Amino acid sequence: MSAICWLSPNWCVTRVEREALGGRDGAQYAWTRLLVNEVRDHRLASMCEFEVEDEEQAFSYAEERMLAADSA
Repeated sequence: MSAICWLSPNWCVTRVEREALGGRDGAQYAWTRLLVNEVRDHRLASMCEFEVEDEEQAFSYAEERMLAADSA
């Protein structure tokens, strides 16, 4: 994880950066994703993955889910 933005005690958007080496040729791979996480009772309750280019949608989704959880 390279960054976490807590939107509430139960919801956060996390930026995850990964690197890996591939098979026999040793090719290097790298990717970055955004995760919207819900935490309940100190456990991960839900997670939704977004491409880093979709940052605005990730935050909108988190806010939408946060409001839905508050009204339930």
